Amino acid sequence: MRRVTAEDAAGRVRPLVEALVAERFKETGSRTVAVEDVATLIGKSASWIKRLRAGSSEVIVALHDAMNVATAYDRLCSRIEAAAETEKARAAALRRSTDAAVSSTLDLVDGKARPPRRSEGLRFRKAAKPAPTPRPRRAAREASQHLNCPALARV
Repeated sequence: MRRVTAEDAAGRVRPLVEALVAERFKETGSRTVAVEDVATLIGKSASWIKRLRAGSSEVIVALHDAMNVATAYDRLCSRIEAAAETEKARAAALRRSTDAAVSSTLDLVDGKARPPRRSEGLRFRKAAKPAPTPRPRRAAREASQHLNCPALARV
């Protein structure tokens, strides 16, 4: 059986840390803040995270560090899976709503259902008349009088 070296341990932990930083970067928009947040999450310094991500040979990954990273990564995966389930449920509800609307519209077209009557709560409002717009010549004349410009007054 082969012994695990410090490089092996760092190599196994590095992709998990990269995923944590990438996901945190999506939320914060700043790589520096993302690295600091992940460092706080796993109980290490930001410089340790940076050195680990850079592949430095001087980074030593202790057992408790690897376990903290694995726990944080598992939490991230659980959160992503929960968000995916919520999105699936939202899409299913939207699909049911759309199917119901299409079905009722098809029933109206096929004559299986009658449209609602005014007495059943369907109200119509009269459209408001648009504001009158001044004629262009009149507007130019009014503007020239306001500016005291005799050349424009002849328009």
